[in-house]
Amino acid sequence: MSLIILAAEADMSKAFLFDIETHKKMPSLMTLHKLSKGLGVPMSAFFEDKEG
Repeated sequence: MSLIILAAEADMSKAFLFDIETHKKMPSLMTLHKLSKGLGVPMSAFFEDKEG
């Protein structure tokens, strides 16, 4: 999914999403909720340990 599509799905600006992606901003729980809905994944997906 592109940044443009996710921004539209999550009702956020592309600049804000880019700042999250580049660790310039920390998302709130509400932001994570919007992103999970936009991506079609549960919020818990953001907290899973992918390395273990």
